[in-house]
Amino acid sequence: NQNRLKDICTSLKSDKYSNLITEGSDSVHCFVPQFEQYLTSINLTYPVAEADFATHLTNFLANGEYGTDTRNLGSVGISNGKIYYIFFRAIGKGDQGPKSVLHPRWEKWEEVVDE
Repeated sequence: NQNRLKDICTSLKSDKYSNLITEGSDSVHCFVPQFEQYLTSINLTYPVAEADFATHLTNFLANGEYGTDTRNLGSVGISNGKIYYIFFRAIGKGDQGPKSVLHPRWEKWEEVVDE
């Protein structure tokens, strides 16, 4: 649901994952904040009615002011009113080293995915 999408975005940007995700404004890309801004610009609030979500998301992606980054990154796969995928990008800290160093970090990422 839409609230879960927002929760994922908030969580990825929180200190909870600061040991996994690089610092900086480009380290996490999530479309929800821009989508919320878009909805506000057309006098709607997030979340929208489930029946209207795909339509508003399509219009957001077509909007040059709000949806450009999300569209260019391919963060949403939508066609004919059907959402096929949504992804969030998080740039992880790149460690190098033996398996004993890298495997614990990989396990922490698995916990993020399982959450």
